[in-house]
Amino acid sequence: MNEYKRLGLDTLYMLVGNFGSKLIIFLLLPIYTRLLSTKEFGKIELVLSYSNLLLPILSFLMCEAVFRLAMGKREEEKQKYFTTYLIFGNITILLSFIIIYFINKIFVINFQIDIKVLFLILIVMFNYEYLKQFLKVLDFVKEYSFLGIIYTLLYTCLNLYLIKVNGIYGYFESIIVTNILLIFLVIAFFKIFKFFNIKFFDVDIIKEGIVYVIPLIPTSLIWWTINLSNRIILKHFYSLEYLGIYSVSSKFALILSTIFTIFYSSWQISAIREREKKGYKNFYKTVFKIIEIILTIAVILLLFLLQYFYKYIIGKEYIVALKYISILMFGTIFSNFSSFIGVNYVVFKRTKNAFYTGIFAASLNLILNLLLIPTLGILGACISNFLAYLLFFVL
Repeated sequence: MNEYKRLGLDTLYMLVGNFGSKLIIFLLLPIYTRLLSTKEFGKIELVLSYSNLLLPILSFLMCEAVFRLAMGKREEEKQKYFTTYLIFGNITILLSFIIIYFINKIFVINFQIDIKVLFLILIVMFNYEYLKQFLKVLDFVKEYSFLGIIYTLLYTCLNLYLIKVNGIYGYFESIIVTNILLIFLVIAFFKIFKFFNIKFFDVDIIKEGIVYVIPLIPTSLIWWTINLSNRIILKHFYSLEYLGIYSVSSKFALILSTIFTIFYSSWQISAIREREKKGYKNFYKTVFKIIEIILTIAVILLLFLLQYFYKYIIGKEYIVALKYISILMFGTIFSNFSSFIGVNYVVFKRTKNAFYTGIFAASLNLILNLLLIPTLGILGACISNFLAYLLFFVL
């Protein structure tokens, strides 16, 4: 099959499977901004920020390891990778929870969130994401897309019902329950646990995985610093209300980022398939040109439409968020360009290079956040993100 056609089909399947689940927060934004206060929305953003920070670190990025290292292997080797990384990822998360729980008991640290709820979210998110990544290893791309549709429908129903019943805690409950139900669905429908056998647990495979992901873990921290540290700093200098307004502003840039992330999943697969072929460089350049045009047009179109429909999308309490959206949108363009170029670090297993280029952008972003947020507030957070993404792309 032609490489462009295959990339297009994979992207279509990923789009069908992910579009709803990835954009569900934006699609439900009109409801959230009417049912939840800015303070409650800020607290939700805080929990999501912590989970995005902790999941890759505490699971040792075993989802990434199983996708890259098991792909293309024989059946028995896939069993070894699946079993080993699944066990290892769950053990590291559980041990981390025990350690943090007792540290919190001794020193009484105020995280402003329930630690038990956070770790329950982390464990179910890890297991569902791990099974999803392994479906891509098994080339179940079409089935992967239908799984995303089911996830979206189930999450939406549970989310709306549980928020009305339990308020902000219903939001967290809907995440946990949806992931648990989908885990059982994947196990039952794909018979995926035929790949699990404790006798295949292999310490050497753990070593291989750790060597692969060690440069990626700092890279994850870098992206967390760029994406989420401004939320923590904003909350430190101001309040959860400010964080809630900034979070709503960022949800519009999330549309752009989400669509690209869906494409990026299929782009990774295509890049790995085509890397050894003679025409890879031309394929790479052509796809980048197409993405460049699409993203630029998308930003212009979204900003044009927002000025007419914004007041119908969110509640009056959040209307001030409008003036920050354009800066975040343009920052997201450069973030997506950087991700596209950075796929070569994964394709050719040069993951340490991702760390070297990322550490500069993260350091710059952190410095700018500390300089600009105390004086400019939300605007400072937006400007620091834009500059960090721009210079990361250039580097």
